[in-house]
Amino acid sequence: MIVVFFAGKARVGKTTAANLLSKFAKKHDMNPVILPFAKAIKDAAEMAGLSKDADPKKYRDFCQDIGAAKRAEDPDHWVKMFMNSLLDIQKKDMDNMNDPDTFWKERVVIVDDCRYLNEINFGRAIGAEVMFISAGDRKLEDHDAEWRNHESEAVANNYENGDKDHMDMFEWVIHNDGSAAAFERKLNERFPIMLGLSPHKWGDKCDCAGCAAFYRDEKISLEDLFGEFDDGA
Repeated sequence: MIVVFFAGKARVGKTTAANLLSKFAKKHDMNPVILPFAKAIKDAAEMAGLSKDADPKKYRDFCQDIGAAKRAEDPDHWVKMFMNSLLDIQKKDMDNMNDPDTFWKERVVIVDDCRYLNEINFGRAIGAEVMFISAGDRKLEDHDAEWRNHESEAVANNYENGDKDHMDMFEWVIHNDGSAAAFERKLNERFPIMLGLSPHKWGDKCDCAGCAAFYRDEKISLEDLFGEFDDGA
């Protein structure tokens, strides 16, 4: 079982990335499952008769209130609920793998709403691929809305504001600051590596400038790429 987390500000493209990864995984005979941390919250909102499309503000307020209430009781409440769901999926994956009458397709669990520090730390602890999607200089929808200051945006805001501790938490970074086609192309270049379908484009991952630039979606000059191999002669 492979687990992939997408983090970043609201409306930066996390769900788009999750859907593209799901499509990519299916194409390569894998079994994708999109499992948000907020699934239990969303289920509660649905049971309360609330719809994100019909009344987005009321829906958002409800989800934020119930989320905060449970976190006040136990900061890891939603992480624990997510872990239980993840263990259920893992069991199904193992059962399928051990069933001689079933064609096994490895499950890819995709999380499209990684927002809190404990969620990121959980992902890193279980060996998930954790990718931060950055807006760069692009202004997101409702970029100056009051809800952008909610605690659920804190990690992403700190990253975008250049906080080094937050920036260092992510091995993968993608800048969604151009066209939709460019975003999809960059993701599709990285998906085979994230899913273990192909080696790194630079070979085995190392600490060289080329690998670092690819993982963090940064431009690199030939001078920077080959300068570190200069023996000083």
